[in-house]
Amino acid sequence: MKILLNFTDSNYEKLLQLKRNYKIPVTSLVNIIINEKIGGKIELLSKYKFENEKSEIKFRINDSEKEYLLGSLKITGTNSLTQEIRYRLLNSIYKDKILNPNEFESLNKLKYEINKIGINIYQILKKINANTLLGNDMSILKDNLEELEIKLSSTKIELENALKKNLNG
Repeated sequence: MKILLNFTDSNYEKLLQLKRNYKIPVTSLVNIIINEKIGGKIELLSKYKFENEKSEIKFRINDSEKEYLLGSLKITGTNSLTQEIRYRLLNSIYKDKILNPNEFESLNKLKYEINKIGINIYQILKKINANTLLGNDMSILKDNLEELEIKLSSTKIELENALKKNLNG
C-alpha cells in the first residue's frame, strides 16, 4: 500500500541519515519506529483528538450568491471561494473577529507607522534631554513635530478605514 507522509525537514534528514548509515529503506525505518514506539499502545492514541483533522462540509448556493462571494474575494483579499466562506462563517460564529488579508496588511502598515512615530518622538526627547536645543534646532524640532502630526493624521484615517471595512464586511 502506498501512503504519502509529511515529515518535518529535520526528521526527514534523520531518516535519510539512518538510511545511509544502516542501508535500510526509509519505509522499513518508519515501520520499525512505529512498531517499537506504538506497538500495543494503539488504544492510547484513540484518547487524543488531533486538531489537524479537517471536516468537509458541502452545501449549495445559487449563482448570484456565488458571484457576490467571488466579488468579495477582491475586497477581503482571500484567494479562494472556500477561504472567503470560511472567513465569513468564523467571523459570524466567534466574538473575536478574524482579520482578512487586507485588514491584516493595513494593521501591519499601521504598526509600521506607529513605530516611525515612536522613533521621531524618541529623537525629539533625546534633544530636549540633552539641552542642546539652539535656534536652528528649534526649527528642526518644529519640522519634526509637523511631520509627526501628518503621520498621526494619516494613521488615524487608515485605522478608521480599516475599522469601517471590518464593521461593514
